[in-house]
Amino acid sequence: MPTADALEGHPDSLALIDPGVLTHATTDPHALAYRPGTLALNATQTAIRAGAHLMLNTRAAPHPAGVVTAERLTVTNTHQIITHETHTLRARHVILATGADAPTQAEHHLGIHTRHARAYQQTPHLNAPSTPTSPTLHAAGLTLNPQHGAYTLHPAIHHRDPHGYAPTGGHLTGVPTGLRRETLEDLVALMDALPTLATPALHLGRSLSDIPGSWVALPHGNPHAPPTHEPLDPHTTLLLGGPHADTLGPHTAQELAQQLAGT
Repeated sequence: MPTADALEGHPDSLALIDPGVLTHATTDPHALAYRPGTLALNATQTAIRAGAHLMLNTRAAPHPAGVVTAERLTVTNTHQIITHETHTLRARHVILATGADAPTQAEHHLGIHTRHARAYQQTPHLNAPSTPTSPTLHAAGLTLNPQHGAYTLHPAIHHRDPHGYAPTGGHLTGVPTGLRRETLEDLVALMDALPTLATPALHLGRSLSDIPGSWVALPHGNPHAPPTHEPLDPHTTLLLGGPHADTLGPHTAQELAQQLAGT
């Protein structure tokens, strides 16, 4: 339907868009939004009530035959992070679910090479007003997620980043910014359709440390692949989320749990 009609009940959202460029929009009245962090916290609390053990401030590494070494970390008076104690744990089955680091851990600790990859994704801040009922907007691969009265941007991921890639900020009209060059070019290309991106409301930062970002797993090296799980050896299964972990991850995790439980 025409964009102006689709966002008629959300004038704040319509103000972000030029309906003359984005002339039509598709709406999903049944779409639900939730906070992945809250979901993870609730799942963890449920697991603990069911008898699961939780080790905080721990660095873990998998090994063959269902063995995991867990190093409890602590901080000294001089702010050094040291290993306080080391535990060797054994389990019938280990689920390796450490995000973008998991494929590297599988190769280094288990000697198993996978075809998965990773990419560095930034989530810049857009200081445009939003309300608790503002819809999540998606245009040309860019997602505008209403959060805390403003928006968090989730740019598209186009490709894997090669091994050894170190993220760096790009330049806009000669001025250094915190956004990596690929993301900056995508946002500049969208400024006609989303004029708010061309205003001071978009937080560019001055260096990489000014913009939140993290490594994201790419199942099978594909930015559009859904979350997946696969056996690495008879005792270890890899659970990989990726760009669609927030929406499809819980289903994939539930599927793996049912498979291991034989139900």
